Amino acid sequence: MYAAVSLAITSGMKFDLSDFERMKSEFRMGYWIGSGNGERFYKDAIETGNPSAVYAYEAYRRRRPFLIRHELTGETSKRIFVGSRFEWYDKDGSVKFVTVASFAEDQASLTTVTYKPREEAKRCSKCHREEYQYHRETIDRRFRITHEAIKDHHRKIKESAAQKSDVIQE
Repeated sequence: MYAAVSLAITSGMKFDLSDFERMKSEFRMGYWIGSGNGERFYKDAIETGNPSAVYAYEAYRRRRPFLIRHELTGETSKRIFVGSRFEWYDKDGSVKFVTVASFAEDQASLTTVTYKPREEAKRCSKCHREEYQYHRETIDRRFRITHEAIKDHHRKIKESAAQKSDVIQE
């Protein structure tokens, strides 16, 4: 069932706003989507440009979309999903590259994380194979981001762009 819904999303099929809610109530969606509450559906809908699936998932989760500029270039804002990566102004004014880890249960905020730099794989002195086959990323910092914080972030982008244009004109 998961594969069928994923195929429907990625192929561009139209969704009604109540479709995900109906899948939950009539087809035990919680059983067959696995962990993550179907956030993969949301990601697929955004990445493949299926707006009806995006809106249906947002209606199901009762989520106001989080729209953010992925780069500090002033480009058009885009919806973000679990796994999205973008630059974020920290409280101290520095820019951090963050990854969306989750959305709050009440959908009012999301959690992003930064990662510590990966360690280089160490080699066994006898066989020269890598001792760490899987380089797990270690979380460095967590950020709770609300819609208000995003507005503030966009304001900082505009201010930064204005300062840069002033320097160029001089």
